[in-house]
Amino acid sequence: MKALEIVEGIVGERRRGSTALAWMVLEAYRKIAEESDNLQRDVPPLSDRIAKARPAMPLVKRFNDEVLKRVKRYEFDEIVEACRQVETAYRMNVEKLVENAEKQLAGCKTITTISHSGTVLNILKKVDTVRDVFVLESRPLREGLIMASELKRLKRVTVCVDAAAGYAVDASEAALVGGDALFPDGSFAGKVGVRPLALLAKEAGKPFYVACDTWKYAERFENEHGPAEEVSAENGLSVFNPVFEKVGKEHVYMYLTEKGAVKPDAVKDVVI
Repeated sequence: MKALEIVEGIVGERRRGSTALAWMVLEAYRKIAEESDNLQRDVPPLSDRIAKARPAMPLVKRFNDEVLKRVKRYEFDEIVEACRQVETAYRMNVEKLVENAEKQLAGCKTITTISHSGTVLNILKKVDTVRDVFVLESRPLREGLIMASELKRLKRVTVCVDAAAGYAVDASEAALVGGDALFPDGSFAGKVGVRPLALLAKEAGKPFYVACDTWKYAERFENEHGPAEEVSAENGLSVFNPVFEKVGKEHVYMYLTEKGAVKPDAVKDVVI
């Protein structure tokens, strides 16, 4: 089934952010509604596979749960309508987040970011005062190049190797990253490399902003690991290739959410 192929795409996708994968969840449900002759039989195994697809990205599971709680009879029209409602609700969340971020970042001219985040991309497009963006390439898959390519028509973009993050921070007024998971203690998880960037920003006295809506809330941190071949094809080497890392609340200046700008200590009050 094409729907299962979409889910395997969610499992295997390594260069796009969690929002892009969440949209694929809705694509999978729409496709199963089209191709199945027995939705009551086919939806449960699909939903189970989605729920386990990306443990480090709670937004994927949240989209899955949001669809399922709207489905009672396992009918075509019901599933399509559930997907429409979830899409509408989340787009409203993102729009509010971007509006709040625009207010918070107004006046900022130079930003450093890392990897690829659709939410960060939308924010940077919206904040007119930002003229220059330093994008860390995000090894080993270099998804920062996707971000740079999508942003270069609107901003002056400089791609930096990850090891040059200090230079980028020194040249910027602030750092802005996308969060993949938000935790009750005020910490968050993002693509590996966000923690060094947060440490550098703190050392330089630059605010470190995290764009993360509350649908990404999770009780605990779970990680994923990429294959050794992404780092080295040489036999006999032990390779450590984590995809995500957790950043403590003490390194976060502000969370930019659909509910406003939130200090790390206030995260639990906002999401519950």
